[in-house]
Amino acid sequence: MFHCKIKEQWKRPSVSVQESIVYLVAIFGVSGVGDFLGVGIQKLFDYAGIKLTEVDISLPGNIAQNVIMVIYVCVLGPVLEEILFRGLILQSLRPWGDNLAILVSGVLFGLMHLNLPQGASAVLAGFFFGFVAIKTGSILPTIVLHILNNVVAMVSSVCGIETYQMLIFDGFMIVISLVLLLMRRIPFHEISKKASSNVVQPEHPYRVVFLQSAAFWVLVALFAYCSFFSV
Repeated sequence: MFHCKIKEQWKRPSVSVQESIVYLVAIFGVSGVGDFLGVGIQKLFDYAGIKLTEVDISLPGNIAQNVIMVIYVCVLGPVLEEILFRGLILQSLRPWGDNLAILVSGVLFGLMHLNLPQGASAVLAGFFFGFVAIKTGSILPTIVLHILNNVVAMVSSVCGIETYQMLIFDGFMIVISLVLLLMRRIPFHEISKKASSNVVQPEHPYRVVFLQSAAFWVLVALFAYCSFFSV
């Protein structure tokens, strides 16, 4: 069953050239909002005297290690993560409704990063990736978007771009993204109003997904530990 769910998501995406351009720009807008959110969270905790684990994707220095790091961050990681979160988790949750599937897969995607500032940003990206996967009927566009997002993050880290410089770029991309989205009028709030008609709906989907899942709470605990104690 899981094999079929994943295999179905590798089909050719149903997306126009105009929508592709919008998605390409929008991912940097979403990442920009995430960067502002992450920096804000980091500053807030710094002000409170609480040390959070910092994200480090700088290259280690050794050529072989550098190559492995780049391949993992820019190619292997995005592909595997999209297969798991948008190809398996998202699709497995769609019988409970597409909106819930996007919500849960996005939250789990953020928790998987095991870092509060980066996790908050990843949640927003996860929501966007989930929307694109459902809208296009394929994970191929989300893999491309995920790779591009990680490549930009890697390049900014390697080139030593300052935080304020990155935030200026983020602000610019946020404005451009909003303009394009308003022009295209993509209905983010109407992804799907009902689940598949051939699936029996559970009475309490939110309770089933979150409150009755031990794995979810273990992941939450691990996320909190790595965010605050693995400094």
